[in-house]
Amino acid sequence: MKRLCLFLLLLFPLSLAQTVTIEGQEYALEDQLPRDPDIRTGKLDNGLTYYVRRNTEPLNRADFALVIDAGSILEDDDQRGLAHFLEHMLFNGTESFEGQEIINFLERSGMEFGPDVNAYTSFDETVYTLEIPLDDQEVVDTSFQILYEWASKASLSQEEIDKEREVIVEEWRLRDQTMNGRLTKAIIPILLGDTRYAERIPIGDIETVRTAPREAFTRFYDNWYRPDLMAIVAVGDFDPAAMEEHIKATFSSLENPENAPERSRFDVPLPGDSIYYTFADPEFPVTAAQIFYKSPSAKLETIEDFKNNIIGSLFSMMLNTRLEEKAREADAPYLQASASSGPFYGGVDDLTLTVVTQEGQLETGVTAVLAEVKRIQDFGFTETELERAKTNLLTSYEENYKVRDDLDSSFWRDAMVDEFLTGGIVTSNGADLDIANAFLPQIGLEDVNELASIFRDEKDRAVVALVPQKEGLNAPTEADLQAWVEAGFNQEVEAYQDELADTELMTEIPEPVAITDETYVEGLDTTIITLENGIRVIMKPTDFTAEEVLVNGSSYGGASLVSDEDYPEASTISSIISDSGVAAYSLNQLERILAGKNVSVGVGIGNISEAMSGNAEKEDLETLFKLIYLYATQPRKDEAAFKRNQDSLIANLENRATQPNAVFQDAITESIYGDNIRFNSLTIDQVENLDYDRAFEIYQERFADMDDFTFTVVGDFDIDTVKHLAQVYLGNLPGKPGTETWRNYYPPLPQGVQKVDVYKGLEEQTILRLQWDGPFYNPVREERFKLFLLQGVLDIKMREKIREELAGSYSPTVFQRYEQKPSRRYTLGVQYTADPKRVLELIPPTLDVLYDLRDNGPDEDTLFKAKEQVKRGLEEALQTNSYWQYVLGFFYFLNPNEDPLTIVNYAELVDGISANDVQEMAQRFIVPDRYTQVILYPEAYQP
Repeated sequence: MKRLCLFLLLLFPLSLAQTVTIEGQEYALEDQLPRDPDIRTGKLDNGLTYYVRRNTEPLNRADFALVIDAGSILEDDDQRGLAHFLEHMLFNGTESFEGQEIINFLERSGMEFGPDVNAYTSFDETVYTLEIPLDDQEVVDTSFQILYEWASKASLSQEEIDKEREVIVEEWRLRDQTMNGRLTKAIIPILLGDTRYAERIPIGDIETVRTAPREAFTRFYDNWYRPDLMAIVAVGDFDPAAMEEHIKATFSSLENPENAPERSRFDVPLPGDSIYYTFADPEFPVTAAQIFYKSPSAKLETIEDFKNNIIGSLFSMMLNTRLEEKAREADAPYLQASASSGPFYGGVDDLTLTVVTQEGQLETGVTAVLAEVKRIQDFGFTETELERAKTNLLTSYEENYKVRDDLDSSFWRDAMVDEFLTGGIVTSNGADLDIANAFLPQIGLEDVNELASIFRDEKDRAVVALVPQKEGLNAPTEADLQAWVEAGFNQEVEAYQDELADTELMTEIPEPVAITDETYVEGLDTTIITLENGIRVIMKPTDFTAEEVLVNGSSYGGASLVSDEDYPEASTISSIISDSGVAAYSLNQLERILAGKNVSVGVGIGNISEAMSGNAEKEDLETLFKLIYLYATQPRKDEAAFKRNQDSLIANLENRATQPNAVFQDAITESIYGDNIRFNSLTIDQVENLDYDRAFEIYQERFADMDDFTFTVVGDFDIDTVKHLAQVYLGNLPGKPGTETWRNYYPPLPQGVQKVDVYKGLEEQTILRLQWDGPFYNPVREERFKLFLLQGVLDIKMREKIREELAGSYSPTVFQRYEQKPSRRYTLGVQYTADPKRVLELIPPTLDVLYDLRDNGPDEDTLFKAKEQVKRGLEEALQTNSYWQYVLGFFYFLNPNEDPLTIVNYAELVDGISANDVQEMAQRFIVPDRYTQVILYPEAYQP
């Protein structure tokens, strides 16, 4: 399975066990890792590699991948961008599927372009993925035919190439014509140097995209789309032996071209010295720095590699814990800091230290992070830190083993894709746990502390500052960065003092209260109890994911019951509470108490409700209920947590006015809701004037009366166990006579047609949004499904018109949402990026799609596709705990007047909706004389 693999590793001799028993078999350190025995793999005579694994999550589905060991790195000079362009072209015609027939077939089978059907191109690979239903053999056979023709029979017609050019340009506009695009172009030479990688960014050269002849496409396809550079991956709810034979029968006929070029490998040489660079940009949102360390790639092929990976993971966990704890101190030197690592490109691994600070505090932040690194170099970690890290790491391996049969097929698909491309080995969860159990007890501080030596290496290091470019803020020079790093490593530091804590959350356990009512809903396999204090608990045991239990509790009120004056406090207190620990324990102490437990709890004050939610393994369920009880009855006040959250909010707001997307979103919000404080972003002044005492008081008020809470418990649990925990912990939550409700704070709906132009941003990119807001008078489930189908039909039609026919945008998006409380409203709209010079000409055809649906309704084929997509999506969703938690909360809390049994008869409801039904909804929701149009233009276009 995929590794934690958080740190590149320097291999050094260790006095650990030289053999290990894995799933009953003895292995030496130098032995290759055992592949997951459930994987069937082989190589056909033509060189094509295949991987097959049975997996039943989700049921009745299969995930396929066609993997090409070739990407943009192999492009000739006249092909820059064509590896990625070719990926698009495979959806635009093959020998048996003309034009858009592949997409049409997949959509009619219930698959969505994006979630179920997708592809990507990177430097070294191109990967195509399909998730298909298995209840129709024709779909399976046709999907195999599609994979086969992608591999060998692409049409690459001149007409389709020319049609797709502007779509690629629009994808380039979406990715390149932004601050992130400028950052990428600036950083690539720093990280990749003067290498072929730096010259072969997958999006390519836009002029080549616009002008490349067909011959350049066919040359790349013929040279590199060949079986000896391919893999087929199949994972799903099928007979693996039959699937293996199907692959052999389908792909054995593929042939390699004569005189095929060698698949060259390219290296990224280590720089040999330190590089210092500052990226300053008017649109960069925060102040940050990153320190990159490069080293030769660490392999993960042998038992010893896995052992070293465990040591690296322990180091990573402990370093990140120290960095997080420093950020929690009063007057902390930075807002956040972290360490991460993984494979880079060209045989190089990359380890990165990242720090984010307040403006003007970057030097302080950089030196503070390096002080923590130096503290480890000088004194190492402590035994108590190592034992906690071991406990937490072993818990993660144990959890992975417990859910081994419940992992999504896409997880295994991606792991096998990675094996083919990188040479690693996909092991079983059981093997991982055996190795961890063998080595963790033997790993000592000297083994982990040794890894800190990599930070002493100045030869292969890049130090990059990332700052807003603005008046009054001086960007650091190269000399500044060098001086900061040198000062950081030359600091005098003291040894770390571990903060120990008690081992028990609660010493006094409340007495259980009585259950006053109990109901069993047979059609949903759900038990509902009411406790003596009025709290209702809805319990649905499932077998979807082993050990997983989700809990959520909500009641009405929320921020709607506070005044506008107190709204800033109500909207920010939840994150402060979560950052403060609970009862007598700081967050640091709480994390120590919870070491080795798989449990988390969050609190929230929303617009119309307050909530507590969490998840836990079955064996940690009592800890979850204890935390809910404590967060309700003993929230902890922590001035440092308040200041930290306040500083973080200010840092995020300081440059909001320079962010094109933020300015665009603010314009939309103002157009719909005016200056209503409950919809607009907080201001710096509001954050600076937050009253912590009042915020804490609001939190206590919202959770002082919990007798009207409804809790849902979904997952792998025993009903009697949860009943008892509910009686003990939920039954003793505070309550008062009476029931609270919400207050309607919505402003009136916007009237007429509003058109707003916004000018922000440096690049040639425009964003268009057309949005309808109106009353949703009867939002019962059938009406909601009509809305889903309306969205689905529009999604397909917008892609066909705006992307495929007009090449006006890479990814037009149709969105919808609805609310039942505090006001029955809907929102429906479309948004996409476009060329500023074309956006006005694209508005009429966009409206034509919308108004045609209003005037004529959907055609039967498109409606059929939308229905299949909705049904397939719900079929999968109903196999997840998270969806059941959502729908049970929806029916029993948000909308108790509806029949919850409609949860399971969705197919009948969807199939019963006609084209006339969707048209009627379009007529109600798409109103020609009541909508909002907002366009974001670059600043240079401002009149």
